Amino acid sequence: MSDAVNSGDVIASARERLEQSGLPSEWLDIPVHWGVKAKEQADPATGGLRFSLLNVDVYGEVPEFWENNTEIPRGAIPDTRTEQMGYSIFNKSEVWSDLCADLYEDAIQDRWNSSTDVPWESLTPLNGDVERAICQVATLLSEYGWAKAQTAGRWLQEISYGFIEVKLFLGTVVFDSARLYEVWRKRALANGGGLGRGGRNWKMLPIVQSYTFSEFVVASIMHDSMLLALLREGEGLSQNEAEREIFRRCAQDIERHLRYWVDHMRYLMLKEPVRREEMHRYLNKAEWYLAQDQDDTLYSALAVILAEGREQAEEAMVDVAALRKAQVELYLEQLEQCHLRDRRGRLSDALRRWAAIPLAEPEEKIPV
Repeated sequence: MSDAVNSGDVIASARERLEQSGLPSEWLDIPVHWGVKAKEQADPATGGLRFSLLNVDVYGEVPEFWENNTEIPRGAIPDTRTEQMGYSIFNKSEVWSDLCADLYEDAIQDRWNSSTDVPWESLTPLNGDVERAICQVATLLSEYGWAKAQTAGRWLQEISYGFIEVKLFLGTVVFDSARLYEVWRKRALANGGGLGRGGRNWKMLPIVQSYTFSEFVVASIMHDSMLLALLREGEGLSQNEAEREIFRRCAQDIERHLRYWVDHMRYLMLKEPVRREEMHRYLNKAEWYLAQDQDDTLYSALAVILAEGREQAEEAMVDVAALRKAQVELYLEQLEQCHLRDRRGRLSDALRRWAAIPLAEPEEKIPV
């Protein structure tokens, strides 16, 4: 017996039972997309039943513009009685990345628990200066995680449900960022050092006060590139296995975030190249605020860690300068992948100094 006959029999039987019970049955007549299945069998060895297997036929069609302002799942039949939900982003180019569904699945599979997956028992008493320096770094990283979690979460309420894969992935960004806050706060408190001094956080304003999602994304590319370059130095900065594991796990999360930021910006530049100058204005603003922050507490603390105390910290600034250069170079590499390859020539003088790139003339004074 065919699927069509089976489905007809099932519907007729269900309608009869519902009508006998006095329950509504008109939804049974909605022309659903019966028979659309995953394009191949799910295999646990290759990730199981992922979205990429289910996004087929009508369910895999992501429109350039999503017209519905309700919480209707993409592919469902609209109910005209549903009230509007107040979403503001309906253009695919504003948020989309072809990677977002897989990045969401990867984030779920890579999940970790800071309470049990970090070998906290490996913590041992450290030189007082080193402990204070590590706690100072932990304070600033924790602070960044909290700001990022709150800001990324803000965009969930703006993006319409036609781009559910993006919303799902941003949900993992919020969770990862909250865990960044959590795990570094735990490190600061776990060995007796305690929290250090909070940052001025001028540099965070382009993210926290972003007016468009694209501004949030390009500012995130800058900040997450800087953070990832730091996290990748974890082996040299770690004093024990717990810290090594924290650096490694956090770097894995930030690498995944950057893959989305970069791939989305690449998609936007291909679809709307006319917005290239707009992106550069956002980057000008982000770099300007980073320079205005004028708080070298992080780098001073890193020098103390590398020097194993404050006495030789000045000599260790050579290594800190190398890290700063690596941060800027990673940032520029990410932008090159976004089809913003001309950013190197527009880089702010503050970041040019960090990366030992000849200064541009005239020096930029204000964000434009």
